Amino acid sequence: MTARTSPARDEVHLWRAVLDTSPATGDWLERPLSADERERVRRYRAESDGARFACRRGWLRHLLADYLAVDPADLDFTQDARGKPCLRWPDVPWLRFNLSHSAGVAVFAIARSRDVGVDVEEVRRDFPFDAVARRFFSTDEQRALQALSTEDRIQAFFIMWTQKEAYWKGMGVGLSEDPVGDHDQWQLASFDAGEGFAASVAVEGVDVRVPATAQSLAAIM
Repeated sequence: MTARTSPARDEVHLWRAVLDTSPATGDWLERPLSADERERVRRYRAESDGARFACRRGWLRHLLADYLAVDPADLDFTQDARGKPCLRWPDVPWLRFNLSHSAGVAVFAIARSRDVGVDVEEVRRDFPFDAVARRFFSTDEQRALQALSTEDRIQAFFIMWTQKEAYWKGMGVGLSEDPVGDHDQWQLASFDAGEGFAASVAVEGVDVRVPATAQSLAAIM
Protein backbone atom coordinates (compact mmCIF):
# COMPACT_ATOMS: atom_id res chain seq x y z
CA MET A 1 0.00 0.00 0.00
CA THR A 2 1.44 3.37 -1.08
CA ALA A 3 0.86 6.43 1.09
CA ARG A 4 -0.60 9.63 -0.30
CA THR A 5 1.91 12.48 -0.35
CA SER A 6 1.65 14.19 3.03
CA PRO A 7 1.56 17.98 3.38
CA ALA A 8 4.84 19.86 3.50
CA ARG A 9 5.71 21.83 6.63
CA ASP A 10 4.48 25.05 5.03
CA GLU A 11 1.14 23.89 3.67
CA VAL A 12 -2.22 22.53 4.73
CA HIS A 13 -4.41 20.08 2.81
CA LEU A 14 -8.17 20.66 2.69
CA TRP A 15 -10.79 18.08 1.75
CA ARG A 16 -14.55 18.15 1.31
CA ALA A 17 -17.08 15.30 1.43
CA VAL A 18 -20.78 15.05 0.68
CA LEU A 19 -22.46 13.09 3.48
CA ASP A 20 -25.68 12.10 1.73
CA THR A 21 -24.38 9.23 -0.38
CA SER A 22 -25.60 6.21 -2.28
CA PRO A 23 -26.24 3.00 -0.28
CA ALA A 24 -23.16 1.40 -1.83
CA THR A 25 -20.90 4.30 -0.83
CA GLY A 26 -22.49 4.41 2.62
CA ASP A 27 -21.74 0.71 3.13
CA TRP A 28 -18.14 1.23 2.01
CA LEU A 29 -17.68 4.13 4.43
CA GLU A 30 -19.27 2.30 7.37
CA ARG A 31 -17.27 -0.90 6.90
CA PRO A 32 -14.09 0.24 8.77
CA LEU A 33 -15.90 1.86 11.71
CA SER A 34 -15.06 0.70 15.23
CA ALA A 35 -17.58 -0.86 17.60
CA ASP A 36 -17.81 2.45 19.48
CA GLU A 37 -18.49 4.38 16.29
CA ARG A 38 -21.18 1.89 15.26
CA GLU A 39 -22.80 2.29 18.67
CA ARG A 40 -22.82 6.05 18.20
CA VAL A 41 -24.55 5.58 14.83
CA ARG A 42 -27.27 3.53 16.53
CA ARG A 43 -27.83 6.18 19.23
CA TYR A 44 -28.97 8.84 16.75
CA ARG A 45 -32.73 9.26 16.84
CA ALA A 46 -32.94 10.18 13.17
CA GLU A 47 -31.58 7.52 10.84
CA SER A 48 -30.35 10.21 8.44
CA ASP A 49 -28.24 11.80 11.21
CA GLY A 50 -26.70 8.43 12.04
CA ALA A 51 -25.93 7.84 8.38
CA ARG A 52 -24.22 11.22 8.11
CA PHE A 53 -22.12 10.51 11.20
CA ALA A 54 -21.09 7.14 9.75
CA CYS A 55 -20.12 8.82 6.48
CA ARG A 56 -17.96 11.52 8.02
CA ARG A 57 -16.18 9.04 10.31
CA GLY A 58 -15.71 6.69 7.39
CA TRP A 59 -14.31 9.45 5.22
CA LEU A 60 -11.94 10.48 8.02
CA ARG A 61 -10.70 6.91 8.36
CA HIS A 62 -10.18 6.45 4.63
CA LEU A 63 -8.48 9.84 4.28
CA LEU A 64 -6.00 9.32 7.11
CA ALA A 65 -5.37 5.72 6.08
CA ASP A 66 -4.60 6.96 2.58
CA TYR A 67 -1.93 9.31 3.98
CA LEU A 68 -0.46 6.69 6.31
CA ALA A 69 -0.71 3.60 4.08
CA VAL A 70 -2.60 1.54 6.67
CA ASP A 71 -5.96 -0.20 6.81
CA PRO A 72 -8.67 2.36 7.74
CA ALA A 73 -10.19 -0.16 10.17
CA ASP A 74 -6.91 -0.29 12.12
CA LEU A 75 -6.87 3.40 13.06
CA ASP A 76 -7.38 3.98 16.78
CA PHE A 77 -8.66 7.44 17.72
CA THR A 78 -8.39 9.28 21.00
CA GLN A 79 -8.29 12.89 22.22
CA ASP A 80 -5.41 15.04 23.37
CA ALA A 81 -5.38 17.00 26.64
CA ARG A 82 -7.46 19.77 25.04
CA GLY A 83 -10.10 17.41 23.70
CA LYS A 84 -8.93 17.59 20.08
CA PRO A 85 -9.12 14.37 18.04
CA CYS A 86 -5.84 12.57 17.43
CA LEU A 87 -4.56 9.09 16.71
CA ARG A 88 -3.56 6.62 19.39
CA TRP A 89 -2.42 4.24 16.63
CA PRO A 90 -0.46 4.56 14.51
CA ASP A 91 1.69 7.03 16.41
CA VAL A 92 2.48 9.66 13.77
CA PRO A 93 4.13 12.67 15.47
CA TRP A 94 3.80 14.99 12.46
CA LEU A 95 0.09 14.44 11.84
CA ARG A 96 -2.38 17.17 12.79
CA PHE A 97 -5.96 17.01 11.58
CA ASN A 98 -9.35 18.53 12.23
CA LEU A 99 -12.84 18.18 10.81
CA SER A 100 -16.17 19.98 10.77
CA HIS A 101 -19.61 19.34 9.33
CA SER A 102 -22.78 21.25 8.56
CA ALA A 103 -25.95 19.98 6.91
CA GLY A 104 -24.76 17.43 4.33
CA VAL A 105 -21.13 18.56 3.98
CA ALA A 106 -17.98 17.75 5.94
CA VAL A 107 -14.55 19.35 5.62
CA PHE A 108 -11.18 18.02 6.78
CA ALA A 109 -7.82 19.76 7.31
CA ILE A 110 -4.47 17.95 7.38
CA ALA A 111 -1.25 19.67 8.49
CA ARG A 112 2.33 18.71 9.35
CA SER A 113 3.56 19.54 12.86
CA ARG A 114 1.23 22.54 13.12
CA ASP A 115 -2.00 22.75 15.07
CA VAL A 116 -4.95 23.24 12.78
CA GLY A 117 -8.67 23.90 13.07
CA VAL A 118 -11.39 23.95 10.42
CA ASP A 119 -15.04 24.97 10.32
CA VAL A 120 -17.85 24.83 7.79
CA GLU A 121 -21.32 26.33 8.09
CA GLU A 122 -24.35 26.24 5.86
CA VAL A 123 -25.18 29.84 4.95
CA ARG A 124 -28.71 30.30 6.29
CA ARG A 125 -30.73 33.49 6.20
CA ASP A 126 -32.71 32.39 9.28
CA PHE A 127 -29.57 32.08 11.42
CA PRO A 128 -29.58 34.61 14.32
CA PHE A 129 -26.37 36.17 13.08
CA ASP A 130 -26.99 39.60 14.60
CA ALA A 131 -27.46 38.10 18.09
CA VAL A 132 -24.41 35.87 17.69
CA ALA A 133 -22.33 38.81 16.47
CA ARG A 134 -23.34 40.88 19.50
CA ARG A 135 -22.18 38.09 21.81
CA PHE A 136 -18.98 36.95 20.15
CA PHE A 137 -17.76 39.72 17.82
CA SER A 138 -15.76 42.77 18.79
CA THR A 139 -17.29 46.24 18.57
CA ASP A 140 -15.28 46.98 15.43
CA GLU A 141 -16.39 43.73 13.82
CA GLN A 142 -20.04 44.47 14.60
CA ARG A 143 -19.73 47.96 13.13
CA ALA A 144 -18.17 46.56 9.97
CA LEU A 145 -21.05 44.13 9.57
CA GLN A 146 -23.72 46.78 10.17
CA ALA A 147 -22.20 48.93 7.43
CA LEU A 148 -23.02 46.26 4.83
CA SER A 149 -26.23 45.52 2.98
CA THR A 150 -28.31 42.65 4.36
CA GLU A 151 -27.12 40.15 1.75
CA ASP A 152 -23.47 41.13 2.09
CA ARG A 153 -23.80 41.11 5.90
CA ILE A 154 -24.99 37.50 5.90
CA GLN A 155 -22.07 36.36 3.76
CA ALA A 156 -19.53 38.40 5.75
CA PHE A 157 -20.89 37.11 9.05
CA PHE A 158 -20.44 33.47 8.08
CA ILE A 159 -16.90 34.09 6.83
CA MET A 160 -16.00 35.81 10.10
CA TRP A 161 -17.82 33.19 12.17
CA THR A 162 -16.12 30.21 10.51
CA GLN A 163 -12.73 31.88 10.99
CA LYS A 164 -13.41 32.32 14.69
CA GLU A 165 -14.67 28.74 15.04
CA ALA A 166 -11.66 27.39 13.17
CA TYR A 167 -9.29 29.35 15.41
CA TRP A 168 -11.03 28.17 18.58
CA LYS A 169 -10.92 24.58 17.34
CA GLY A 170 -7.27 24.91 16.41
CA MET A 171 -6.50 26.18 19.89
CA GLY A 172 -8.65 23.44 21.44
CA VAL A 173 -10.97 25.77 23.37
CA GLY A 174 -14.72 26.24 23.55
CA LEU A 175 -16.86 29.27 22.74
CA SER A 176 -17.01 30.35 26.37
CA GLU A 177 -13.23 30.22 26.84
CA ASP A 178 -10.59 32.79 26.04
CA PRO A 179 -7.91 31.26 23.80
CA VAL A 180 -4.51 31.24 25.45
CA GLY A 181 -2.12 31.98 22.64
CA ASP A 182 -0.75 34.57 20.27
CA HIS A 183 -3.37 35.28 17.61
CA ASP A 184 -0.65 36.79 15.39
CA GLN A 185 1.01 33.39 15.19
CA TRP A 186 -2.02 31.85 13.49
CA GLN A 187 -3.05 32.13 9.88
CA LEU A 188 -6.78 32.36 9.11
CA ALA A 189 -8.17 31.79 5.63
CA SER A 190 -11.52 31.06 4.05
CA PHE A 191 -11.88 28.49 1.29
CA ASP A 192 -14.48 27.15 -1.11
CA ALA A 193 -16.39 24.19 0.35
CA GLY A 194 -19.25 24.27 -2.13
CA GLU A 195 -22.18 26.49 -3.01
CA GLY A 196 -24.27 27.53 -0.03
CA PHE A 197 -21.49 26.97 2.51
CA ALA A 198 -18.84 29.11 4.19
CA ALA A 199 -15.64 27.45 5.40
CA SER A 200 -12.40 28.57 7.02
CA VAL A 201 -9.20 27.06 8.33
CA ALA A 202 -6.87 28.26 11.09
CA VAL A 203 -3.32 26.97 11.02
CA GLU A 204 -0.52 27.65 13.47
CA GLY A 205 2.29 29.69 11.99
CA VAL A 206 2.65 32.21 9.19
CA ASP A 207 3.32 31.94 5.45
CA VAL A 208 1.46 28.64 5.25
CA ARG A 209 0.07 27.74 1.85
CA VAL A 210 -3.70 27.28 2.02
CA PRO A 211 -5.64 26.10 -1.05
CA ALA A 212 -8.54 28.25 -2.23
CA THR A 213 -10.77 25.19 -2.76
CA ALA A 214 -11.12 21.96 -0.82
CA GLN A 215 -10.47 18.80 -2.79
CA SER A 216 -13.29 16.30 -3.19
CA LEU A 217 -12.87 13.17 -1.14
CA ALA A 218 -14.72 11.20 -3.79
CA ALA A 219 -11.36 11.13 -5.59
CA ILE A 220 -9.89 8.66 -3.06
CA MET A 221 -12.54 5.98 -3.57
